[in-house]
This record gives sequence, C-alpha cells and structure tokens, in this order.
Amino acid sequence: MEPSFDSLPTEIQGITIKLDRLEVILNEILKSKEKTVTWFSVPEVAEYLHLAIPTIYTMTSNHRIPFVRRGKKILFLKTAIDEWLSAGRKRVIADNDLI
Repeated sequence: MEPSFDSLPTEIQGITIKLDRLEVILNEILKSKEKTVTWFSVPEVAEYLHLAIPTIYTMTSNHRIPFVRRGKKILFLKTAIDEWLSAGRKRVIADNDLI
C-alpha cells in the first residue's frame, strides 16, 4: 500500500529513524576498522606483495620499503605498505604522463 499525503510526515519520521540507526552502525564499523592493526612478518609481506623473501630483505636493507625492527624481527605495518604501494602507483602514473 502506498503512503497517502497525510501519512507522509509519519513515513519520513520512520525513514529518519532508520537512517540514524544506519549511521550508528556505519560509525561502529569504521571505528572497528581503525582499531585493527595488522602486522606482517617478512614471509607474510612477501606473499602479500608477490615478491620473493630475499627481495624483501634486500628492500629493507636498502630502506626501499617501510618497516619496523623489533629486536631481531622485521615487521611491516599493513597500512604503511598499502600507502607505500599507492604512492608508487601515483609516481608511475605521473611519470607516464610525461611521455
């Protein structure tokens, strides 16, 4: 049944309540994603980037990839790797525009 003109304020109020609930749910999802910190080990980042493990070690020794050293462990923050990849893509696209 379609709403009548007289019932529009009630229908709009119902829609507003549903939108408010959706906003709360979306904010909770965004907050939970911000709190999730993912760290990669050398083998994990190698798999994530589709590179060989020795290549990752070479890149860390040349400081060509963002990493953190915790004692003897080398760790990679997923968000830092993703930003590093995005920056590289932007640079490549900009270089190709010059050609």
